[in-house]
Amino acid sequence: MPPGKSTRTESDERPKAQKDLEKAHEVKRELAASAQAAGVTFPSLGVDPGLSGGVTAPLIDTGRINLPTARKLIQIFNQATKCDSGE
Repeated sequence: MPPGKSTRTESDERPKAQKDLEKAHEVKRELAASAQAAGVTFPSLGVDPGLSGGVTAPLIDTGRINLPTARKLIQIFNQATKCDSGE
């Protein structure tokens, strides 16, 4: 290996971090569309890049929701549970 070269550089990590962040935004858009189709609105839906100690782990931030939205989610989750259990 030439002097001053390392096997892993910050530039090697940047593309992966960028791809992870782009994927998180894609998933956020999918979640928003699916939620809207089910009658659920996440008013503060966003992406938290999740940068901690140089490690990227993006998270989908659903934010705070009001009581009607919480009730709608409960209804959806209960219906999904019934479908999964064969009821």
